[in-house]
Amino acid sequence: MVGSNSSFELQVIFDNSIKEGSEFKGGFGFSVFIYNLLSDKYLLFDAGADGDTLMENFKIAGLDVSDLDKVIISHNHPEQIIGLDKIYEMNPSIEIYVPRENYITYNRKFQKAEVIGVEVQSRSIRGFIPLDRWERILRNNR
Repeated sequence: MVGSNSSFELQVIFDNSIKEGSEFKGGFGFSVFIYNLLSDKYLLFDAGADGDTLMENFKIAGLDVSDLDKVIISHNHPEQIIGLDKIYEMNPSIEIYVPRENYITYNRKFQKAEVIGVEVQSRSIRGFIPLDRWERILRNNR
């Protein structure tokens, strides 16, 4: 894992800027793999815009999609969500956290998953889940 503290280990798994010489494949969007040391849970924050590249980067990092417990989608833009199709294909019972305004769409599309809509507060940017909500999700306290 690239970054860590006493609670989490992080690995950027998909990004549009990849360091020269890296084995990872780049692409439009972003995704970070998070291991919560306290709850022993694996999470993915956003899913990038290319499922095949995302899966390839999982293999390069030595990670297994079936280990994922949760996917957190920050907002409903292609560069954050397209890779979710591949994740669901390989791990259909995953928990997927999305802004509440997108709940119905995700619940219909990913019927075997547990889709959780998170309320977006008025002080946050429309369609983005505020930081305090992400902190509860990451710590496993919906």
